[in-house]
Amino acid sequence: MTEEDIHIEASNAEPQKTPDGSRKGWKKPLLLILFGVVMGWLFPVAHSCDGARGTAGDGKIGEVTGLIASRYVDSIAADSLQDDAVHALMAALDPHSCYITKAEVEQEMNDMHGSFEGVGLMVKQLNDTVFVGSVIEDGPSTGLDILAGDCIVAVDTVNAIGLAVDKVVELLRGPGGTKVGITLQRYGESGTRRVEVTRGMVPTPSLACCCMMNDSLGYIRLTRFSETSYQEFCKALTSLKAKGMTALILDLRDNGGGLLEAAIGIVDELLPGRNPILYSQGAHRKRRMVYSSWGGLFGEGRLVVLVDEFSVSASEIVAGAVQDNDRGLVVGRRTFGKGLVQEQIELSDGSLLRLTTAHYYTPSGRCIQRPYGDGNNTYYSDFYTRVVDEVLTDSALVSITDSTPYYTLVKHRTVYGGGGVYPDRRIPYKKDPRVAYYNAVLDKGLPARFGFRYVTSHVQELLKAYPDEESFVKGFAVSDAMFGEFLRAADRTGVQRNATGIAAYKKEMCTYIKAYIAQSLYGTKAFCRIALDNDSDVEQTIEIMKEL
Repeated sequence: MTEEDIHIEASNAEPQKTPDGSRKGWKKPLLLILFGVVMGWLFPVAHSCDGARGTAGDGKIGEVTGLIASRYVDSIAADSLQDDAVHALMAALDPHSCYITKAEVEQEMNDMHGSFEGVGLMVKQLNDTVFVGSVIEDGPSTGLDILAGDCIVAVDTVNAIGLAVDKVVELLRGPGGTKVGITLQRYGESGTRRVEVTRGMVPTPSLACCCMMNDSLGYIRLTRFSETSYQEFCKALTSLKAKGMTALILDLRDNGGGLLEAAIGIVDELLPGRNPILYSQGAHRKRRMVYSSWGGLFGEGRLVVLVDEFSVSASEIVAGAVQDNDRGLVVGRRTFGKGLVQEQIELSDGSLLRLTTAHYYTPSGRCIQRPYGDGNNTYYSDFYTRVVDEVLTDSALVSITDSTPYYTLVKHRTVYGGGGVYPDRRIPYKKDPRVAYYNAVLDKGLPARFGFRYVTSHVQELLKAYPDEESFVKGFAVSDAMFGEFLRAADRTGVQRNATGIAAYKKEMCTYIKAYIAQSLYGTKAFCRIALDNDSDVEQTIEIMKEL
C-alpha cells in the first residue's frame, strides 16, 4: 500500500491555502465539490413515500428494471439497478436534486447532527499500519491512556496490522454504551497495552476556529451548517465579546453549506433589528419570507464575511443577507452560486430524495443560482472555467450571468445575482512563479505526513514540554534541522528541489508542519489557529477592516 494520510472518524483538518489561492494538499476534485454542495439541503421536510405519490413513475421504471433483472444476459442485482435508475432520473432534473441510498444516509445524518457514536479517535494510515491521529476532545477516549501516534495493534480480538483503515474504523464504531478493547503500541516502548473504551457520542463541531486577532478584532471560522452550528456560533460570539471584540471576521470559505435553520439563526445574531434574511418561491411553493428578530448578539460593530468559490448554499444565504442589509462587507472571491431550496423526502426503504422545490432570493430580490439548463456536466465545467477566468482578471464582476442590477436596502449599492454572491471587496488570487515547490509538497500532503510522523516518535516529550495548546502555539518552532529532514523527505517522494521556491516559502511550509503537529496533539482548532499565520486572505481582510 502506498503511504497516505487518511482522516476517518472526523474530517477536522483544514484545507491548505496556497499563495495562488488554490487548495493544495486537500485539493477539491469534482466529487468533493458535489458532496459539499448536496450536503447543503434547505428547508428539510421529512416525508414517507406512499403509493399515491409514487404511481406516476412506478409503471414504466418498474417494468423496465424488472425486465432487465429477469431477462438481461448478465446477472444484475435488482436493488442496484433501481438505485442507478433513480440516480439517473434525479440527474435529469437539476444539479442539486439527488438520491441518497440507505447506506449513505447514516454518514450524512452524522454530519448534520454534529455527532456520531464511536470511540472518539481520528485515525490515520501510514503504509500498512493504522495509528491514532488524534483523540477527539470531549469524546469517549478523552482522559484514557491513548495518545496521538499510538499504533493500533488490535481491536478486541482482531489483529489490526495490515488491515485497511476503513476496516479498522468499522471495528471501532458501534452503538453507544458498548465496550471495545483497543491494543496499542507506543513509540519507544516495548510491548503493548490494552485500553477499554465505552463507545458514546462523539462531537463533530462545525466551528473550526474562534480567536481574537488583536485587542478588538474577533475571528470565527465555520466549516458547515449543522444542527449544532447555531449554538456553537452563539457561544463563540459571547466568548469573543467578553474578550473585548468590537469587530468580527466570519470566515465561510470552503463551507459547503448545510441546514437552512442554522444559517438563519446565525444571520439573526448579526442583524440589528427586524430585517429580511431571504425569501423562497417555486412553481408549487408559495412565497415564504424570513425575517430576523429584534436584534442579535452582534447586531452592531464592524463585520466582514469572508467567502470564496467553495462557499455554497447556506454560506451564500449568510453572505447575501449581510450584504443586502448593508450590515457589513462581503470580502474574498465570488461564491459558488447555489440558490435552490430542497426538500428532503424519506423513501420506504430508508433512502432519501433531495428534491428542488423552489429558488431562494436574497433580501434585494436576487437569485444567486447559476444557470443549469445545459446539463450537469456543463454546470460544473462552467464553474471551473469561471474560476480560471477569475484567476486571470482583476475584475470582481467577470462573467456576470444576470446583468440585472439589484440594490442593497440601506445604502442602495448595486449588487448582482445569477452566479453567486459577488464580493464587495475582492481578494484576487496571488500570482507568484516561485510557488511551484510549495504547491508540489502540499499536493503530496507532505507537511501533514511529516508532522504526524514527528508526533509518532516525539509525542511524550512534546506533551511534557507543551502541556496545552497555548504553550505550544507560543513556544514551539520548527527548527532548521527539522526543516532539513522535511526537505529530505520531500526528495524521497520525487519533488525536485528549487532553492528559490524553498527560500520564498520556508515560513509557510514550517507553519503547516507546526499546524499539523498541533492538530494531532490538541485538535482542529489549534491547527486553524496556527494556519492563520499563513493566510494572506485573512491578512488582507484585516487591512480592509481598518477602512470601515
